[in-house]
Amino acid sequence: VMYIGYKNVLPLKFSDLDEKYLEISSTYGKIVKNDKGKFIWTGDRPSNVEHILLIKYKGKVLGEFKKIFKRMPDPIVQTLPISGTKLKYFTGLKGFLPNGRTDIPIFVQSYFIQINNNGVISNLINKGPMLSKRNKKTLKYVSDNAGISIVSLLVRCPGDLAARTLSDLRIQ
Repeated sequence: VMYIGYKNVLPLKFSDLDEKYLEISSTYGKIVKNDKGKFIWTGDRPSNVEHILLIKYKGKVLGEFKKIFKRMPDPIVQTLPISGTKLKYFTGLKGFLPNGRTDIPIFVQSYFIQINNNGVISNLINKGPMLSKRNKKTLKYVSDNAGISIVSLLVRCPGDLAARTLSDLRIQ
């Protein structure tokens, strides 16, 4: 699977070949060689059709890859390291893909921190992944028995045209 909006690195090495006779083409997207000598395949829209990457050397076919371009799956979000003994001291949020890939940047755009203190609900808005100084200060004074949830969590993955809303996250 190749992801749209992401620089998918192809596992290609041609150390024995003269690259001026090398031809790499595809039925979709764009293929470029980056400054580190790696071949990158990018696409801008999802498809249900296998696209072909063809590799030729001096006119002879060396290989063929068939790949589908998909939108990235919804990421998983977790709290960043705890600086105290309670989860109310979290420092921010980090997103990663469910398949465990950590090399793909997931941007946490904004979220609400919902505090349930004996039935009294208050919301703090946070922009960006790291907890704001104001919100850190506020959370220090929250009762250890209070419920804390992350709600209205908006994230962006490479290739997204708009932010995605993820499921709520209860942290305490």
